[in-house]
Amino acid sequence: MTVEPYDHVRVSPDGPIPAGVYRVVGTGGERVTLLRVADSRDRRVHSGAIERVDSETLAALDPAENPDAGLSLSALFDPLTAYGTALRHWLGV
Repeated sequence: MTVEPYDHVRVSPDGPIPAGVYRVVGTGGERVTLLRVADSRDRRVHSGAIERVDSETLAALDPAENPDAGLSLSALFDPLTAYGTALRHWLGV
């Protein structure tokens, strides 16, 4: 599999690295650097988890869609959740 920066790959639960969707953030040499951008249920994560894989491991992964593409309900409701959490904090509840 040939990948370019900003391509995405999916790792299954029984995969060689933790399950989820990863964005290619670096290529070169014999390794590819991947940034985990979604969990195994396609929910967006901001973990900063980076994995470096060789071409053999990369070949075992499946191409994936960008989890940021399109409108997601979680993106729509996250601000509402944050306001509720902040309000509870300010009220001391």
